[in-house]
Amino acid sequence: MAANAHEPVVVKSNKLIEACYRLDLVQLRIIMMAVMVSRELDVLTHGPDRDQCKPFKIEARRFMEFYPMEEGSVYGQIRDAVKSINRKPITYIEMIGGKECPAEIPWFTKSVYIAHEGAIQLQFNEHVIPYISRLESQFTEYRLAKIGRLTSTHAIRLYEILFQYLAAGRRDIDIAWLKKTLMIEGEYKLVAELKRRVIDPAVKQINEFTDLNVSYEPKKKGRTIVSFMFTIKMKPEHKPKEKQKPIDNAFVEKHARPGEKRGQAFGRLINERAKRKPPKRPEQMSILEKLAEPVNQNPDDPKVQSARAEARAALKKMRAKA
Repeated sequence: MAANAHEPVVVKSNKLIEACYRLDLVQLRIIMMAVMVSRELDVLTHGPDRDQCKPFKIEARRFMEFYPMEEGSVYGQIRDAVKSINRKPITYIEMIGGKECPAEIPWFTKSVYIAHEGAIQLQFNEHVIPYISRLESQFTEYRLAKIGRLTSTHAIRLYEILFQYLAAGRRDIDIAWLKKTLMIEGEYKLVAELKRRVIDPAVKQINEFTDLNVSYEPKKKGRTIVSFMFTIKMKPEHKPKEKQKPIDNAFVEKHARPGEKRGQAFGRLINERAKRKPPKRPEQMSILEKLAEPVNQNPDDPKVQSARAEARAALKKMRAKA
């Protein structure tokens, strides 16, 4: 991932990402920050009989670092959102006796409102912990900063759902499943209305504010649109940079052109990497001539190594002056 390794990370089980829950914008942001902070502070533990979560704090001041909000209203909004979150539990299907049984999990077991610190102290429900703490193959990791500017809950949920399939580059999402997951089953009965009110605004925000570029096209079964095929790509500026191999003896041997001397090959490769034109100044050329041994000369020869080291140091000094 292109994000800085020190950027705060949100890690969620794919089962949790695809579970059914409907939170408003502030509530969803609290959950994402709570996941991030609990992992940062290492307050989630696993025991043989039960998982546990030690109390942790979400500060209004830090909340503002990720989400644009008016300073005077942040704590009040967080407090009110936390109070209502447990009235909107995670909904999923649990198999008991071979039968599908609807189940609900509240997010938190305890919430303490610390007004004089502008903070909320939380504890995750023990049944939620396995879905946010174990790094397994069925987990999705993304940087919180990448979605901090999203103002649509549908955009945030769709981002998570699509980010799981970034490596594949495509995901076919059944319309009925998507509406169930977003808990909007009784709304937007016309596909055109669903696209206009949910899909298109979410895609627009994702493309404008996150590290993803997504597009979609409807898929039909007969004359009825039954799913959307999404194409998912990482924006070029967010793609991880490939680690460049050092320009050492082996690299020069491999990339030297026929008849090219060692010094010439070394100088050309350095300039190509720096995206500069081949040096023309006599001073630069005289330095590179110190490496003008034939390419097939023993690269471990102390004289060759000394000349190359001297030339590198001189070129570095010249570039610093440029």
